[in-house]
Amino acid sequence: MIRQSDRFTLHLTIVTVLVLTAFASQASAYLYRLAWDGELAGGVVGFNVYRSSDGGDPVLMNSTPLTDTVFLDETIAPQTLYTYYVTSVGSNGVESDPSDSVEVYSGTYGDMNGDDVASATDLVLLVHYLSGNLDADAPQIASHRMVDMDDSFALDSVDVSGLQSYIAVQ
Repeated sequence: MIRQSDRFTLHLTIVTVLVLTAFASQASAYLYRLAWDGELAGGVVGFNVYRSSDGGDPVLMNSTPLTDTVFLDETIAPQTLYTYYVTSVGSNGVESDPSDSVEVYSGTYGDMNGDDVASATDLVLLVHYLSGNLDADAPQIASHRMVDMDDSFALDSVDVSGLQSYIAVQ
């Protein structure tokens, strides 16, 4: 039994989830970078990151408490809804209440319009976007990152060729 005096409360808020993508040949690999506010003080010796997939039970993502306020998740699958939260860990091993959670949907490689399919429609959207016929915040565009085929963090003609090739081999 944990006595109230053995517990402590630290309010953690996940402040950023940066969704990065790295693509290798025809397979996609995702990388999520979570960052939160928190410090190692007042008995806090580290942080634990928990993740659930598609509404399942949360799983501890780190083997030992983290001493940094950043976590890179490199175990992301496409078309999956992930929910993350962070706890602080005291010197007595007791965890704080969880932070607010954050949800991230991993999407589909090559999908620009958010329909979870890489298709000619996405290719047309990309061409229209690059030619200036669509704004970055146009309602037809759900994600730029899924069509950044060369992982350059900029959309260009290389991405058009990469998307064409990807759609052709599906």
